[in-house]
Amino acid sequence: MGLVRIASLILFVFLGSAYQDENINNVASCDLNITINGGTIALSKGGAVGSILKYICPFGFYPYPASSRTCWANGKWSLMRNPRRRIIRNAECRAFKCPKPSIEQGTFFPNSVSYVAGDSVNFECDDGYKLLGSEGRTCLINGRWNGTTAVCEDGCE
Repeated sequence: MGLVRIASLILFVFLGSAYQDENINNVASCDLNITINGGTIALSKGGAVGSILKYICPFGFYPYPASSRTCWANGKWSLMRNPRRRIIRNAECRAFKCPKPSIEQGTFFPNSVSYVAGDSVNFECDDGYKLLGSEGRTCLINGRWNGTTAVCEDGCE
């Protein structure tokens, strides 16, 4: 008699969990009306629970603030946060930018707030200093400068 009760209990638990799993998969799915400004999206499972939404940007651009999101069991996409941890609602494709150059005992021009792919700078040293490295550098599509770091070295040796 005890064996029959145990078997019945196991069957009840198994059927209950199968019913619950089926309902989660059938009811919950995430909104497919998701976009990224300047790019496209790709979905791994068509918006079903567990789907991965990947943001795709053109060459020279990157998805901000996240490159992907996950469809949660509650039918919502995972949140996107900026570096300050604030929630961002709309993704966008941003251009890679090169860091602002610097040089001691010299100057560079043009001096700009930011540099994007194709922007160039030229370096000059103060009187009495010799330029080592690249005289001019161009910001590449990946957000890095071409050439080698410019340094002004004391000309008196």
